[in-house]
Amino acid sequence: MASTACIPPAPAPQDAVGLRDRARGALLGLAVGDAL
Repeated sequence: MASTACIPPAPAPQDAVGLRDRARGALLGLAVGDAL
């Protein structure tokens, strides 16, 4: 049975949005770099 002690708490909504935007920016950067 997996222990829930090692699972980090859910981030705050604003933190999740920031991470999502950062990830999207990184993916867009990779896509643009591959296109060039």
